[in-house]
Amino acid sequence: MKKSLTYYLFITLNFLAIFGCFQPEIKHPNVILIMTDDQGYGDMSVNGHPVLQTPNMDRIAQEGVRFSNFHVDPYCAPTRASLMTGRYAIRTGVWHTYGGRNWLFEDEITMAEIFKDNGYATGHFGKWHLGDNYPFAPHFRGFDVSFALGNSGIGASDDYWNNDRFDDTYFLNGEPVKTSGFGTDRFVDYTLDFIKKNKEGPFFVYLAMNIVHRPWNIPPEYVQKYDPLQKNPPKTVPYRNSDMARFYGTIDKIDEQIGRVLNYLDDHQLSDNTIVVFLTDNGTVSTEYNAGMRGRKASPYEGGHRVPLFIRWPDGKLLAGKTNNQLTTHMDLLPTLIDLCKLHQQKEIAFDGINLEPLLRESKAVWPEDRIFITQMAQGVPGGYHLSPPKWGNSVVLTQKWRLVKKDELYNIQKDPGQESNIADQNPQIVKKLQDNYEKYWADILPSTEKIARISIGHPDQPLTKLALAGLTPPQGQRAEWSQDGAARAPEINGKWPLYVAAEGKCEFELRRWPGELNQPINAFKGLGNKAPISEFKKDAVQINPVKARLKIGPHDITKIIDSAEVAVFFTIDLNQGPTDLSTWFIDEDGTARSAYWVYIKRIN
Repeated sequence: MKKSLTYYLFITLNFLAIFGCFQPEIKHPNVILIMTDDQGYGDMSVNGHPVLQTPNMDRIAQEGVRFSNFHVDPYCAPTRASLMTGRYAIRTGVWHTYGGRNWLFEDEITMAEIFKDNGYATGHFGKWHLGDNYPFAPHFRGFDVSFALGNSGIGASDDYWNNDRFDDTYFLNGEPVKTSGFGTDRFVDYTLDFIKKNKEGPFFVYLAMNIVHRPWNIPPEYVQKYDPLQKNPPKTVPYRNSDMARFYGTIDKIDEQIGRVLNYLDDHQLSDNTIVVFLTDNGTVSTEYNAGMRGRKASPYEGGHRVPLFIRWPDGKLLAGKTNNQLTTHMDLLPTLIDLCKLHQQKEIAFDGINLEPLLRESKAVWPEDRIFITQMAQGVPGGYHLSPPKWGNSVVLTQKWRLVKKDELYNIQKDPGQESNIADQNPQIVKKLQDNYEKYWADILPSTEKIARISIGHPDQPLTKLALAGLTPPQGQRAEWSQDGAARAPEINGKWPLYVAAEGKCEFELRRWPGELNQPINAFKGLGNKAPISEFKKDAVQINPVKARLKIGPHDITKIIDSAEVAVFFTIDLNQGPTDLSTWFIDEDGTARSAYWVYIKRIN
């Protein structure tokens, strides 16, 4: 009997399927990674806060897996570097929050790049803090869309002038966009619009809210809830305000906006196949409640780095409702998401993190009993600005049972969660063992401390480069400055911006006392006025009247006589391709010299 063509095609397809030549298409889950700023472990009702009610954070925890022994770095930029790479922050070039030591090394592979390589639409909304020029900005590191405030945050010199959370100007893939209303609401608007456009999936969203970080500027109704006596509280307050009613109101705003995201997923049948991850970037800045922990943000004690982690995925067969107390870290999230989403890596990465999948799915999962995590920073160490992290400086070695703080303080965290009793003298062998582990870690990461991240100038992907005071690297041990406040006060700060000239040719350098969007003369007496996150700026602004401007880059060292009534001073210089450093000065008649606080660089064809 003669067989038909259809018959032979049917036999062939079955043969290919049986022998694995045809594989069913993998349905990748969507991922929404939510991280808040300066919210601690206890700043939510699910973790025992006596005042706050956070039903949406609680919902993620109750419908997902909770991690109660989860740790990050005690400052925001290092946490973000480790989160994006799965590696120790120092290894990635990030051990400070400004001064050029918060720029993620160009050769690091980010979470967004891995998702994008696997066909995901990728979006970042909110804070970045890992560099805002090429090659560091989020839209150069794997995100299709980035809608962000300036790199360091509200009030920073690399943010748009006068941002205060209301009617601000943010950056869409690096280009300024004027907004109206409260800033966090706008970040969530852009998030939901991105999800709508990519709901057929898969999509990866990094929603990095820049609250509850100061300033605690918040719509008045959120303050009144916690302090009814404030009949008409102002929307903006001095930067160092310690009013807990504002802090609590800001947490309410976070929870409200998380609720918008969860409800959108529910309404559009996206919840089941979307992994929602919630964490915070360091310990709390609250002055009232810290879940019984010692230390807050910036501290090597438990309250500085232990934060919440919740992971929810209804379709993922996770142990929903389970709380896990194993020692886990922010470096674990990238290898975990690679596994859960079945992602392919184009290049193998030497992760410092561990895949959390067993803890998410196995009730009796085996976890390394000898796991060690180490966190340390240069920030907060006495002696001025540190160009590299001092050995042992502001450090803690963590195991499931022990905490070795600053080399010679030992705490049994299981018996002494408040870290009240230093028992190093009674346990010299344990101290020695943890010190030895630190020595191995230090030897491993030391080469990274000798590398320098450099901004690329004249690169075709970024025609105009904006340098701000926050990125100026001061000499070792001297003062650094990150804020618009600092610029207004005209500090006598000098240093350098580490650069890389992308191609040989002419570049124009524009030296300014005030940023381009303000466009004020060098000698202008300009505070931040009424729309200021720091209300005292106006009276604290300092006028300068330089008579010279100097620029030094590579072999070029040029000084010009200037009129301080000018808005900017221009230099045009021929540059060779390669690494170089830029230093600038505005020089008063008496010889007092200050760096230009903003420099704009563009290539001249």
